[in-house]
Amino acid sequence: MKQHLRPSRIPIPFTRDEINKMINRAKSTKERLLLQLLHNSDLSELEVANLLKEDLILRFNKGIVRKGKYIKYRKFYFSKSLTVQL
Repeated sequence: MKQHLRPSRIPIPFTRDEINKMINRAKSTKERLLLQLLHNSDLSELEVANLLKEDLILRFNKGIVRKGKYIKYRKFYFSKSLTVQL
């Protein structure tokens, strides 16, 4: 019996203009900062949602994800422009 495989889909990334439009349309400052953090760092939505203020080390432009995959801690970095806004 032959298995029917689904055609693989290639994710289409957003353009810079689309990303800027999303960030500018954010309703609050908090939403805008979260969108910028998602864009600037390699975090998933769930990881950003679980971030605490204590997890961000602004002096070094980095943070710690405490509840990531397999419950491991990992570091992430973000841009200096985001540090100024935080």
